[in-house]
Order: sequence, then C-alpha cells, then structure tokens
Amino acid sequence: MKKHAALALVAALALVALLALPGRKPSRPGGAWPEYAPGEVVRIAVSGPAGEYALEARGGGWALRVPGAAGQPLADPVRVEALLDFLARNRPLARVDDPGPERSGLGSAASLTINDADRLEIGAPDAKGAGVFARRGGGGVVLLAREYAQVLGRPAGHYLDLRLLDFDPGQVEAVTLGRGSQAVEIARGAAGPAFVRPAERAGQPALAEALDLWLHELRTLQALGPAPEAPAPGREPDLLVTLRQRGAGEHALKLFAPADGAGPWTALSSRQEAYFLLDPGQVAKVDRNAFSFADRRLAALDPGAVDRLVLSVSGQELRAERDGRRWRVQGLPGALTGIDMLLWRLTDLQYEFGPLETPPPGARERLRLELGLRGGEKREFVFHIDPALPAGRCWVSHGAQQGFYRIPDQFYKDLKGLLPPQPGAGSNQGARDHRARSAFKGDTHGQNHGRRLS
Repeated sequence: MKKHAALALVAALALVALLALPGRKPSRPGGAWPEYAPGEVVRIAVSGPAGEYALEARGGGWALRVPGAAGQPLADPVRVEALLDFLARNRPLARVDDPGPERSGLGSAASLTINDADRLEIGAPDAKGAGVFARRGGGGVVLLAREYAQVLGRPAGHYLDLRLLDFDPGQVEAVTLGRGSQAVEIARGAAGPAFVRPAERAGQPALAEALDLWLHELRTLQALGPAPEAPAPGREPDLLVTLRQRGAGEHALKLFAPADGAGPWTALSSRQEAYFLLDPGQVAKVDRNAFSFADRRLAALDPGAVDRLVLSVSGQELRAERDGRRWRVQGLPGALTGIDMLLWRLTDLQYEFGPLETPPPGARERLRLELGLRGGEKREFVFHIDPALPAGRCWVSHGAQQGFYRIPDQFYKDLKGLLPPQPGAGSNQGARDHRARSAFKGDTHGQNHGRRLS
C-alpha cells in the first residue's frame, strides 16, 4: 500500500512540473470565442502580405473595398461566408507565454479586424510547426491552426465576384441588343418570343431555343478582373444590352471596345459598381444580330403526322408509306429503317442564308422530297447544287420557285443515299440495295448539321 501511494505522489509531482515549464500551457484557452455569424458581421478588414482590403456587407450581399481602387465590386458571398465559417470553427489550440515580438512575429505578419473593433493578429509559426502565434484584441498569445497564415494571406481578388449579371432567364420578358434603328428587340408573349425591332422583322417569331441559349450565355459571363481605368467620360458603349425581368426591373450591360481593336473589352453592368475587363470571346457570345434569333427552321411539322414520303431525281423514285411503326417501300421487301430519324432531322434543320426570291444563276435541281401528312396536306422540298456555293453547301426551296435557302448539304446527301440503284450498277447492285435499306439505321452522322445560331 505504501509503495502505491509513493508512486502516485511521484506521478502528481511530475505533472505539476510539466505544467510549470515555461512557454507550455497545453490547456485550452479560457474565454468565449466569437461565433462570427454572417448576420452580425458587417465589415471584415484584412491586412497581410497581399495587401489591404475590406469586405463590407451591402444589400444582403458583400462588396469589396480596395484602397485607391475605383468603385466597389461585389464580393463572392460564398467565399466570404466560408471565411467566417473558418474563423468560427478554428478556435485557439492553446495558450502560450508571449515569446516576444521577434519570435512571435505579431504585428508584422497579418491581421483581421471584424466590425472595426475585434482585431485578430497572426504571427509566425511556432517552433514545432503545430500552429501560428496569434493574439485577439488585448488578450494573451495563443496558438491558432497554421492554415490561418494561408487564409489571411489571400489577395483581394480571391473574393471578387466576377459575374456581371444575375437574373432568372425564365422570367425575362423582353431583351434589347444594340441602339436605335440597328437595335434588336425581342419580347416574349403567349405565342412565344417575337421580334419588336428591327422594323422589317416586327411581329415575326423568334426561335425560343436561340433566345434561351443566348440568355444562358449572358447570365454566365465571367469577367477577367477589374479594369485598370474607366472609358473616357461621355463615351457611348459600343454594345448595349438591356433585359426586362418580371418583378425585378431592368438589367443592363455596357460594353466598350478596346481603343486599338485588340485585347479585352471594358464592361459595366447594372449589377456591379466597378468596370471590369471581358475577354473578346465572351463578347462574341453576346454580340448577335437579328438573323441569329430568327426562326430558321425549314420545316415546322410533326414528324409523327407524316404518313407518306416520295424521293425522286432524274427518273428514279422511292415511295415509302407508314405502316404502324414501320415504313414500307414499294418494290422492296421488308421495312426501311431510319425514316423517322430523317424526319426528326428535317425539323431540326436550319438554313444559313436566305431566302432568295429568284433562283441563283448556277442552281441546278438534283432531288425532290415530297411528304404527305395526315389530312391530305403536302410539303415539298427541292434540293439544288450550285458550283458557286462553298464546299459542303446546297440550296433548298419549298417547291420549284418558292424561296431559296442555303443549308449544309449532308442532309441532301443522306436523302440521295436512300434512292434505289441506277440501271447498270452491275456488281454494286447488292451494296446499293443494302444502302437503300439501312442508310439511316442507327446513324447519327450529320444529325446536327444545319444547327447554327450565329
């Protein structure tokens, strides 16, 4: 029993000696550590190796203030709240004796001040690399996680919100691109989007898919960074975009071309108070003309309503009729696959240029496609080749002389591949028969030809 008591006494004395060692207080520091709740923090001032800046609460979000900079760009709220969450979670590791300013580095490394009152200084790493020396307000020296040095060493640009516009594409009622007589204006109505301007297109339908894609690209624009200077006073923008959103007023984006015609553009948006630089490739996504929004589909029809198809060229002819879910071809046993895919491709085909009211001088008719719809309606498409066209292009008209449109010629080539073999094909007879039966079986080649929005 005496032996056990002696051992206990020795252990107790050893623990007291350990706690009394200078510079070693492994217990957690006392006192409350702030919660750093986003709703209670209105200003975060940072001073570190990357410079000085402040994050300030504004209108439910955050703004970034940099000494000497023009304007206050928005700060990314996700990153600001991540900073506050880091501060709240990473409490002091231990209290330590003050090793002195030379050893601790306090007052020279970095600092963070909350609401202009709660100051946190970050110093040098401790000898063991377990953390960094720190001091909050007039309190004693503590050890904080070594990640503090990295967090407070971030530059102001880390918190920049580079988005120029923030809107709900589905709630946009009208868009205007450009100015005056050259402006393109589109409004959404019960029947879908339609042109308001230019005057020659007023009332014509706009392609909903093209408008939706443009709005998506506009909403996701990312600036390169703050502009070093604003455009000259009084200068009008080279490109102006305005959006009217239901219940949220108007959004605007002004774009200024570089003076030398090269390099990034300068942008000012209704969302930001500062000028930003925008890559020319991003500007190209925004700068569209009326033609790029026009409904340029060649065929507005329901593929399921087509029950008869006739292809003809130079005396050759292929007639196919719908038989339930299959297509039967006169003169060929079995079913011809791929007709439904062909019809879907036709409804997706868009022209690149046109219409021309008179036939182009070099156009020569090469193939006719006639579709019979339920109820007796007919649609006819006539394909023409023209040596004056660029490679891979052809003309198509609705009927013989009803407007000529330029399209990619892959669809024409695939249609031609459905025709039966010409007389005298010889040894190629079997191969051409097989092609006539299966030219579109599982084929997706060229499926998106003709999709062009600019």
